[in-house]
Amino acid sequence: MKSVGFRGKLYSSEYQRHFETEHSVAEIKPSANKPDRLHLTIDGISDTNWFRQKYREFQESIGIKVKQKPERGEIKGIRM
Repeated sequence: MKSVGFRGKLYSSEYQRHFETEHSVAEIKPSANKPDRLHLTIDGISDTNWFRQKYREFQESIGIKVKQKPERGEIKGIRM
């Protein structure tokens, strides 16, 4: 499973828009927690996170301040 460099537009059904890249690298790797399954990575991160990162970059480019969500497993404040 070799890495493949590419450029162009990728469509995200989550955001219903195309995201453009001038140079990215795609690779199919075995899943870390399920070795019998494969997943797509773009620029070393999962395809889902790549699209989320590009969407945040788009929002910031048009002047929308993006609040970062806490990662899974992070402890949130306790409300009483």
